[in-house]
Amino acid sequence: MTEALAFDDRQPRPAGPWQELGPAPGHRPWSGLGTPFVSSIYWSAATGAHVVTAEIREAWLASGGPAGPLGYPITDEAPDAGGRRFVQFQHGRISWSVGAGATIEAR
Repeated sequence: MTEALAFDDRQPRPAGPWQELGPAPGHRPWSGLGTPFVSSIYWSAATGAHVVTAEIREAWLASGGPAGPLGYPITDEAPDAGGRRFVQFQHGRISWSVGAGATIEAR
């Protein structure tokens, strides 16, 4: 049996506003414009470690995360030819665009 670890859920969190892979929502340690985001690194022996971020992460977790129909991520987030962003999972993919948001494509 393989145990998966969501590092932001299982590992001790540092003190202060810096948690996960980005600043805590609402915390802006810089001046100017920026977009705070939440990320996780998911790992399994079969897939290795991959970063899942922002709305793609939210859609994946809402669909059941690693125990859901998509399984574990097998790629990090990347751009596609249509200007969208995507993460490939064991059994499908989630793509995202500004206009459409996150779209789940299960196989």
